[in-house]
Amino acid sequence: MNNELFEILKKLTNQSLKSDDIPVAAIIVDKDNNIIGTGNNTRIKNNSLVEHAEINAVLSAIKKVNSFHLEDYKLITTLEPCLMCIGAIEQAYISEVQYIVESHKFGSITSRGVSRSKTKLKTTKINDKESDNYFKNQLQEFFKQLRKRGAKADVWN
Repeated sequence: MNNELFEILKKLTNQSLKSDDIPVAAIIVDKDNNIIGTGNNTRIKNNSLVEHAEINAVLSAIKKVNSFHLEDYKLITTLEPCLMCIGAIEQAYISEVQYIVESHKFGSITSRGVSRSKTKLKTTKINDKESDNYFKNQLQEFFKQLRKRGAKADVWN
């Protein structure tokens, strides 16, 4: 993975941690990897069920290009998108999604077996050991700390 993009994703996940949100980040880039949209989880911070990183990134990109037709762009996210986020991504006509960590609980690409046969959306798991380890460990540590505090992880899912 491009080191610059990796560092931006790290910064965004850390922003989520500051507000006690699940550390997930997403960016939307053009064919030259220029960033046109960024997002991180802000569900807890803003008390909103829909403020996932991917949706926040899509909204950021729409605002920047003044259109919800984002077919010339791809979304890169630290965690496999859920069904809600995949729906928003498809509604924005984004051509490709790349994700780093699989989500065995809520992921809609590999983990839930949702068929993409009727869509043009290309999905790819990024096979980069450094970024996979970093974001997987960050997520595991987040939930470990939640349990230590006695919080129910369900609130964050």
